[in-house]
Order: sequence, then C-alpha cells, then structure tokens
Amino acid sequence: MASGNGGGVERGIGGHNIAPEELLEMLEAAPELIGVADLCGGCELYRNPAMRRIMGEPRPDTPLEQRIADSHPEWATRRVLDEGIPAALRNGVWQGETAVLCVEDGRPIPVLQTLIVHRDEHGEAQRCSTIIRELTEQKETEHALRKSEERYRRFLEGFLGIAYQIDPEDYRILLLSGAVESITGYDRAYLLDRTSRWSDLIHPDDRERVDVEDAAIRSRGERVGDLRYRIRHRDGSTRWVRDIWQMVELPANGRQVFQGALYDITERMELERARQQADRDRSTFLAAVSHDLRTPLNAVVGFTGLLQDTRLDDEQRRYVELCRTASETLLGLVDTLLSLSRLEAGELRLEREPFELRAYLADESKLLEALAAEQGLALTLDIDPAVPEWVEGDAVRFGQVLYNLANNAIKFTGEGSVTIAVAPAEGDRLRVAVTDTGPGISEADQRRIFRAFTQGDDVFRRQEGSGLGLTICKELVRLMGGELGVQSAPGAGATFHFTARLPAVAPPADDDTAQAAAPEPDELAGQGPLQVLVAEDEPANALLIRTLLEQQACRVTVVEDGESAVAQWEQQRPDLLLLDVQMPGMDGCQALGILREREAQRGWSRTPVVMCTAHAVEQVWEDCARQGSDCTITKPIDRRQLAEVLEWVRRGAAGRG
Repeated sequence: MASGNGGGVERGIGGHNIAPEELLEMLEAAPELIGVADLCGGCELYRNPAMRRIMGEPRPDTPLEQRIADSHPEWATRRVLDEGIPAALRNGVWQGETAVLCVEDGRPIPVLQTLIVHRDEHGEAQRCSTIIRELTEQKETEHALRKSEERYRRFLEGFLGIAYQIDPEDYRILLLSGAVESITGYDRAYLLDRTSRWSDLIHPDDRERVDVEDAAIRSRGERVGDLRYRIRHRDGSTRWVRDIWQMVELPANGRQVFQGALYDITERMELERARQQADRDRSTFLAAVSHDLRTPLNAVVGFTGLLQDTRLDDEQRRYVELCRTASETLLGLVDTLLSLSRLEAGELRLEREPFELRAYLADESKLLEALAAEQGLALTLDIDPAVPEWVEGDAVRFGQVLYNLANNAIKFTGEGSVTIAVAPAEGDRLRVAVTDTGPGISEADQRRIFRAFTQGDDVFRRQEGSGLGLTICKELVRLMGGELGVQSAPGAGATFHFTARLPAVAPPADDDTAQAAAPEPDELAGQGPLQVLVAEDEPANALLIRTLLEQQACRVTVVEDGESAVAQWEQQRPDLLLLDVQMPGMDGCQALGILREREAQRGWSRTPVVMCTAHAVEQVWEDCARQGSDCTITKPIDRRQLAEVLEWVRRGAAGRG
C-alpha cells in the first residue's frame, strides 16, 4: 500500500494493480501497527490507525533515521538501522524483536517488527513497509511459562510431589510422602486412614476415564503408566496432576502394588488451554477475514469475467484482465494464509478416497503444459510403468503440492524445460520429482525456502508470491506420510521431490460418474429452462448469480433470507435451490434443515440444494452436508463449476423423466 500527502491512503503499491477497497479497510482495522516509507525520498507515507495510536501521527518531513530514533529506544533504533534495513535491502524481508516508545508515557513496548522492501520492475528498492506486532502478552505468557517450568524443576529437585503406594485392587492408600497437604489439602495421616481410597480424590468427571486407561495399560501387559487427570482439593478447587506409576512387587511379601509419583501441573494445563484458545481465536479471525474478503471478491471476479465476454477495445480488455488477475492473486493469498493457519493449528484433515492417479496426472499436466507454453518452455510428464492406475488418498491435496512445485518451476525457469517424473518409492509411497532448467538455488537458500515468507535470493524475490507455498507444501507432504526436499546448485537447475503414501487400490465397483452421465445429450435437448431459486442477501452477488444462471438458460427467482427461501420453495418447488450459508435472520443451513424435514413429512421428492459460502473451511462444508446439501460451492463462484452443477441437475431431471 502506498500513501499520499498528509498520510492519506492511495490504492496500489509502486505502480501495481489497484487493491479492493475492502482490503484497505482491513488494513485500517488491523490490530498490527502498519506503516510505509519512501526509501528514495526518505519520507514517511502512511501509518494505519493502530500505529498512529501508539506512535503518533506520520511526519513526512522528518528524516527516516530521526523518526526511527524518536519512536524506538536507542538499542532498538540501532538494531533497525544497522541490522534490519540492510537485511531487508539484501533479502527483501527482515524480522526481529525490537521495541517502540508509546507516545502517551514514553514506555518501551516489546514488539516483533517486520520490514518488507518493495522494488520496482527494474529491481530498485522504492519503498519499505513495516508491520509491528505487540509482544507484551506473549512475553508475559512466556515469563509465566518460565516461572511455571522453574517451579516444576524445583518441584522435582526437592521432590515437591507425592510419592505413593496404592493397592491395585481397591485403590486403598498404603504409603504417602512428600507435598501431600499442599497438593490435596489433606493431612497425610488423614489420607493414610485405612478407609481412604485414592479414587475418592479423583474428580468425578475423570474417574471413569482413569479406570479405563489404567485397565487398558494393564491388559496390554504393561507395568508403567503416565496419566493426567483432575483431583478435588480439600478447599473445593480443582487441581490438574500428572500421575506416573509402575506396578512393582514388594520384596517383603511379594505383593503387587502401584508405586508412583504425582505432581501438580495445574498452571501448565491452564497455559496450554490459553494457548489452544489463542489458536482457536486466530483461526476464527482468519476465517472471518476470509469470508469478508471472499464476499466482495466474488463480485469482483465474477463481474470482471462477465465484462471480458463483452465487446471491449484492446486497452479496455487489458485493464479488465489486470483487474481480474489482481483479484485472483488476492484470493490466492487469502486461501494461502487460511491454509497455513489451519495447518499450524492441526485442523486440516486429509481425505482417504480412491482416485484414478494416472488420469489425474494427465489432466494436471495439460493445465501445466499450457502455463509452460506461455513462457516458451517444454513440459514433460514421465510416469513409471509400475505406478498404479488407482490409489487411495487425498487427490486435492496431492494435486495442490504437485501444482505448486511445477508452477514454481515454470515461473522461475527462463528457458528450457520442466519435467515431472512419478515413480514408486518405498512401501506404499510414490515419489514425485519436478526438475527444471532454471537458475538453480544456492545451498544457503535451500535451507531457507521452506520457511514461511521466504523466497530465496533476488532471482526469486523478483517473482510474485507470498513465500508461503513451499511451507504449506511441506506440511501437506508430512500429513501424507512423506518428505519434501530439493537438490540444486546455482546455474544447474533444481529438482524438488516429495514422497506421499498412496496405496494402490482396485477401481471402484460402481462408477457413479458413468451412471450420472447415462442420459444422452439428445435426451436433454428437449428440456425447458431450469427453475432456480436463489437465496442471497448481498445485492452485488445476487445480481452476479442471476446473470450467470440466466446465461445458462435458467429462470431465476432471488430472495434475501432463509425464511423467504423456504416460503418461496414451498410455493414454487424449483428444479434447483442455491442457498447462501450466511444470511440475516434464518441462515442457509437452518433453512435447509426445515426444507428437508418438510420434504420428509409431506412425501415430496428431494429438491437439489447447492450451498454457496465464502467460508473456505471444511467445518462449514460438513455442517451443510449434515443438513442435507447435495454439494457446496465456495465463493468466488466458478462459472465452469456452476455449469457442471446445472448439467447434473438437468441429467437428474432427465433420469427421473
């Protein structure tokens, strides 16, 4: 983002395409401190509200070094000037912990500061963006964690736990020592009373689980256990404990007993829950941002696509193509950030379904061949004869890794060729190697390119991209039970290779695709236009969907909420219902649930229902499927995908006819 005089915001970065207004609004609302400076003139161009609140208003007439010195403590100023800016000029990005001074009271605030250098088409550094994230809470959490770990070490060193022996038959306490009273609140003599049972201390909600886990360990013939559960303190509070035990035989009488040590881990569990909640909050935030950006992007991508189909002169067509490319790039970045967040949170699950690998590879190579041809490159697909026809795995994620590696190879190769080789590997794994004749990668960059936001040397930084693709590929490959690596040298091209667990399977017995295609084209020709009911509350998207459907010879009715959709559905009984998931009042999932219930009550035939959502997360898709949707389309709506849905509905109608 660039900035005009007086700190106002322009759209665009150094001559790049105009960004959507919603993206500007998001930056203005971002909690991070974001600013832009002109490296050529040394003037400050922009500060977002968060930065102005902490560091004051921008001062375009003040030299850059002076502004840094005024807003940072001396040590942080030196780090930014002596280390940060030179590193950003060399590498494109620098990130390090610094501090900024609060304008209200002058106190230093610990921050994680990122500097990003933007270059023009000639590779000259023009501007520098800074993104500052406050670390106060993180530092406090780290401090609290260090204190907790330190206490835990002292706990062990001084044996501030509870050592015990317990009868494995009735859990009667035989021996106790250590910090009994501080952990349980009870006097040691009280608990050693012959009527006391250790199970009486365990929280009622955890007793059954502890019994099951203990029994499972012993049934496997194991004599050591490590459990975590809650106990009830005498004061009524709940404590988390770690209980490490082993089954031993007492030398005196040969009796078998539980012997172990128990430690209070309440603080650590609370910190872990806080971390998990922070991960959930981050995922929720990114999902909301994804939805709010996808909704307007649906209109931008859709209408620019429609505009390309109209009569335009060459200049107009070029401008429209630039707008569409920019919006698709922004959409890709949104999807990439969301995928990375879900991977880091462990929320991404892979499918395990049969798919036709050889046919899939052939289709992918056709798309990649077209991309390579645009750059004058030859692309070759080499499949070992031993590679199975059908495998079981996640075709989408496998294709995502393959496409990313091949697209990178095409993008960074000036001339020559790109080769994709697929062959069996150890066990049920396959090995995929993408080899190019590009500039190669230095050994230092090979160690860095799989880290987030890293793009390697200047050759790679001149290309568009967020530096997240390989990071996501590495995590996806790990989930597929494989490894991702690279072999290269400067000037000698590069080979990116990965393995994935894709066991061979027999082709499905019933080919649903062939059955669905049973009606011949002439059977469909005599059908009238489809009656389609659309529920969409956003006017621009409603107009777009109506236009796309009418282009496909559909008669369209549009309503704005779920309640109206149910009422209109009962009255009209359309051939197809397109329901937006998120609408005011009754949302799409609620409306779908009512619709399916009334169909069952009245014995009506099933209406095909397609959910439309800007939420690109599996949870939303699964919720829609549970309510009875036939499929889910993610915004921006792809015209080809919509056409396939309409063809499916028409074929279904022909089959019923």
